[in-house]
Amino acid sequence: MAMDIYIYAMGVVGLVLLLLAFVLNVLKKIERNGYAYDGMNFIGAVLLAVYALFAQIWLFFILEAVWAAAALLFIFERSTHRRIRGIAGWDSIGETRDLRTISAARKPKKKVVKRKKKKEKEEPVLPWFQ
Repeated sequence: MAMDIYIYAMGVVGLVLLLLAFVLNVLKKIERNGYAYDGMNFIGAVLLAVYALFAQIWLFFILEAVWAAAALLFIFERSTHRRIRGIAGWDSIGETRDLRTISAARKPKKKVVKRKKKKEKEEPVLPWFQ
């Protein structure tokens, strides 16, 4: 019985860590390319994977194991300064590219049309306003 409480607590802490990482990233308090974000994702995913394992929720276990592996991969890549091929946003030789510049390059540029200024017409002066 006491073991169930610890496993449930691990699940709650893991969930809080994943959601906290997400919210802090959205609020721009931590960077997506930082150790804090990936560390919170890794620890949260591992805790939730352990919870899913003991609860025998196999699909959730697979999801969290893959999530933890991806976070660990990014931590490893950042700490060793090596590029890992085949991840979205990276080209075939392993150099990172900013996804915003990729999408901006695909958008057609708007043509600027210069319009001639119209000459202002002088209003006729009516005799009763003189």
